[in-house]
Amino acid sequence: MINLIIKNIFLNIDTPLYSFPISEVSGPRINESGLWYSILFLLLLLYFFFSKKISGFITYLFAVSFLLLGNLAQGGIHWGFKYPLLNGGDQLFNQSIKIQNWVSWLTNYNSIQSGLNSHARTHPPFATLVYKIHNLIPENFLSLEYSTILIMTLLGLSLIPLFSILLKNLDVSANFSYLVILFSLIPSINIYSLISIDSLILLFSMLYFIGIAIVLKENNRVIGFLLIFSGLVIANLLTFAGTFLILFGFVFSLINYISTKNYKVFKFHLIAVTLFVILLFLFTNIIGYNHVSSFLTATKIENPNGFSLISNPIEYFLTRIEGGLEILLFLSIPLATKLYDTVKNNKGNIISNIKMQLFWAGSFSFILMLLTGAFRTGETARIALFIYPLLLMPLLEKDSIISKKLLLFVGIQTIFMQTIANYFW
Repeated sequence: MINLIIKNIFLNIDTPLYSFPISEVSGPRINESGLWYSILFLLLLLYFFFSKKISGFITYLFAVSFLLLGNLAQGGIHWGFKYPLLNGGDQLFNQSIKIQNWVSWLTNYNSIQSGLNSHARTHPPFATLVYKIHNLIPENFLSLEYSTILIMTLLGLSLIPLFSILLKNLDVSANFSYLVILFSLIPSINIYSLISIDSLILLFSMLYFIGIAIVLKENNRVIGFLLIFSGLVIANLLTFAGTFLILFGFVFSLINYISTKNYKVFKFHLIAVTLFVILLFLFTNIIGYNHVSSFLTATKIENPNGFSLISNPIEYFLTRIEGGLEILLFLSIPLATKLYDTVKNNKGNIISNIKMQLFWAGSFSFILMLLTGAFRTGETARIALFIYPLLLMPLLEKDSIISKKLLLFVGIQTIFMQTIANYFW
């Protein structure tokens, strides 16, 4: 209704007609084949709510089950896994299976980029090439589609133990099990973390965050640097939104230096960025792929009229509001409220520890990217999936109370969203 009014007043707004603040949604609709999974999700949620103690392996079992059941609630394997992979024949997977020789394709990428499908042409080429992972499983054992689904799902499920590793390196012990399960219940994580390129981007972003935590703990600087480097490089090769990590690293380094007078993170981040630039130089001069040129082409495709603040300021402001609200909605209304209260009650603790430093550096970097016009075409909660671990940081404080009731309400919103609509295009 809000967007309908907006469309009638301002005819050139590039926002969805009826779904504000969700930029991409197909629904409302309920697939009967998914209802049983929705019921199982709710029963498991109630079982968790009334359980006296959750720990160890059971924690991970709950988290993994919530992820799988949430996606199956879309309408079974077809709607929960196959549809996001193949939707309309215009996905990265569809482009990848057309590639005969990946080296030749990569060499010529800059000249063919504009003619690729809508997702492939707005991503670096490696986002398409990564879908060649189906070659790891013989085609006479599993079809290309189901091989990709299996591998992508396993990689997506690995986000759960990765998040727990991040918690451990941040010395989180209080509410540990609840936080791991909460992570799997967040709408954005539950919806997008299994069958999307953005789950892989989140995976490598998490490696980057873990690397920072390890460097600051001084446990093993070599491992810490390798995680920072690999996370930053691979995330940026998979998405142009990976520039968030480059910006975030410098912002976090500054905040951390102000608080601790320690420049270790800045040193390792700068080395990683420098090596990434050298790698791009080698790509250009040895393979023939120019990453900067590809970025500029994608930017022109996304913004054919230039910076929308100048070409269409009304659209600019409305899509910025939409992007911010979408992030909060896919965080869940109960969790967003809890986060607001926690941050408000920690006004005197803005940058005194690493968790709050990660939160403020992430929030500032994300807002800055929004202001530059990033995520113009929507799906902000999917493209910026990497922001969600950082948004949880204030809840990792020892005095933060994570109740079962909070997880219950977050889970109810998530399964409601999963049951009534689809959020891929």
